[in-house]
Amino acid sequence: MKFKISKDYLLSLRYYLLFAALIFILSVGSGYIFAKNYPAEVQKVLQDLQRVLEPIKEMSEMQQVFFIFLNNSVTGFLAIFLGPVLGIFPFSILLANGGMMGIMFFLSEENEVLSAFFTGIFPHGIIEIPVLIFCGAMGIKIGKLVIKKIFKRKGDIKNELISGLKFFFKVLVPLLLLASVIEVFITQRLLI
Repeated sequence: MKFKISKDYLLSLRYYLLFAALIFILSVGSGYIFAKNYPAEVQKVLQDLQRVLEPIKEMSEMQQVFFIFLNNSVTGFLAIFLGPVLGIFPFSILLANGGMMGIMFFLSEENEVLSAFFTGIFPHGIIEIPVLIFCGAMGIKIGKLVIKKIFKRKGDIKNELISGLKFFFKVLVPLLLLASVIEVFITQRLLI
């Protein structure tokens, strides 16, 4: 059976997309406030992040593309696949990514390099952030169906999970690949 991007499927996500976008935006604000009020903790977070990113700098550009693509794809996949665990994982992914963006925004503002922040986010983020929000929305929707099932209400978890994963692989994975290529070959060059 061939999977077509169903208008009904996309319409069924509309409120979840709004909710996921709201979570993301609020977590950006929370990250900003956290960075402003807890600079010592933020420095620890940045040191940990630097340790994680250090090996990536040593990779070739194609290895970086593959690494970023794989990392983002696995994260998106898990947001959907683990959505049935009451939507906790997709919610956490939105919070963590938004929070980190808020921290980076605060630090850029503090150091008066907001233009570098936007240059470092915009080219690939215009694709990557909506994909993250889509994955979060799909996972949260599946989580809600599980909660409905617990309370004996109707909801087709299996078909929702299958539809979500098909949409992920057919539409979102190619977008994540494009975002990875842009991040390595365009964003990084703009920041030099």
